[in-house]
Parts: sequence; structure tokens; C-alpha cells
Amino acid sequence: MGAGAKSNDQLKIAIWEDVSTFDPGWMTSGERELAIMSCLFNGLVKYKEGSWDIVPDLAESWDISSDGLSVVFHLRKGVQFHKGYGEMTAEDVKFSYERMLDPALKSPEKGQWEQLDHVEIVDKYTVKLIFKSKKVT
Repeated sequence: MGAGAKSNDQLKIAIWEDVSTFDPGWMTSGERELAIMSCLFNGLVKYKEGSWDIVPDLAESWDISSDGLSVVFHLRKGVQFHKGYGEMTAEDVKFSYERMLDPALKSPEKGQWEQLDHVEIVDKYTVKLIFKSKKVT
């Protein structure tokens, strides 16, 4: 028979190594960070459980340009940040990518996004990622 839940609002997770950060823009793409981050944060898209199929997450849909150099993400409306920080919008998506790409901040994730040229806000719930080339990194 299982024990009842404690009321101290703490979650304890056993992991095999120290986690260097809980900031997705500064994770080192190591297995331990990926395991934790996937439980804590959503992405624009995600893999369908049990497959490599890409399915919607924070984006409800997306359109890839015919030349493959841009992707327009249509965000889900009404997605709220925790602790009353408000609704997620295209501004937040743009900020997150620009923060990772800012040379002064030296994010270890910057290299994963070296082909991203810039991010444009189309409207409150639509964001466009423009790439330098179709090279996959």
C-alpha cells in the first residue's frame, strides 16, 4: 500500500550526477540536464512519446517556408507562466532565443543554434525563426 503525499510541496528526484543549472539557456545538453529539463519546461514542439515524430507543444502548429530558411510557429493561446507571471506570447519566445544567442552572455546552447539568424514577432501569438542556411547543427 502506498504512502500518502506529504504536504511540504517539495519534489525530490534521484539523479546520478550534479545538475549544473536549471536554466534551459545554460544547460550543457548533457544527459542529466536533458532528463531534468524535459520534466520542468515545455518547448515549441516535442517528440511524440515512443517515436521520433515531432508534435505540437507550446506551438499548436507551424509552417516551414518552401526554401527551408524560416519556420513560423503559431503559439497556443492562454498558456500561463507559473506564479502569476502572465501569459506566454511571441515576445517571450523571441526573448528566449535572443538571450541564448547574445554573445555577451556566453550561453553553452548558442552553438546548437548557430544557424538561427534572427527571430521576428508576427503578432502576439505568432513568431518566425529565420535561419542563415539549411545546414543542420
